Amino acid sequence: MVQAFHRHLPILIRELGSSYKELLHIISDPPKGSENLLTLVLQILTQEVAPSSDLIATVKHLYETKLKDVSILIPLLSLLTKDEVLPIFPLLLNLPPEKFQLVLAHILQGSAHTGPALTLAEVLIAIHDVVPEKNGPPLKKITDACSACFEQRTVFTQQVLAKALGQMAIDAFPTLVSVVLGKNPKTPMRTAFFPSPNHTKPPKLCLDGSSHMRLILIYNYICEVILPHVISTINFTKQI
Repeated sequence: MVQAFHRHLPILIRELGSSYKELLHIISDPPKGSENLLTLVLQILTQEVAPSSDLIATVKHLYETKLKDVSILIPLLSLLTKDEVLPIFPLLLNLPPEKFQLVLAHILQGSAHTGPALTLAEVLIAIHDVVPEKNGPPLKKITDACSACFEQRTVFTQQVLAKALGQMAIDAFPTLVSVVLGKNPKTPMRTAFFPSPNHTKPPKLCLDGSSHMRLILIYNYICEVILPHVISTINFTKQI
């Protein structure tokens, strides 16, 4: 029975289409506990063909008013704008790893008319702009999201990473200057520790959450990309 349901459901949903009023009415007020079925229906309606503007508006309204489950927006992420994606990005980051992979795929896919909601570099910047104590996701979720990106080496290349680092350095520069000059930056501050060979205790450097995460990315880039490249070029067999 269940197998027959799953076999015929896609055919039925595609026949009805994303503009069918009765179907939109059901989507606008789904029964409690039907979240997984709703997500499946949305996946079917957004596969291969562009969904109607009515469906997009219905799902947005559902999320904003009744069902605060950001995963229902995943099938529509390729159709959202940058300004619509960024506010919900911390919530998307907090999803399980397999769902976050879908998030990345949809965001980077974009639509034929508007292109991707975020570029590859903007995805990395958005990850590191999430401040754990403010937006909710724990620090491990943020680092896991970075790892999920870096695992796609043919997509998130060194050139993409360099572009993201350059933009983040530009964005963080005013805050870092304020810290160095002893002024109070406009952004909230927290303490980060960096080891030094000349101190028994690591010196303290006050940075806002975003700057701290960006320094972590720079540190990882140096350790995982630059240092291995430098080491690989050294001829250790050469006699001195």
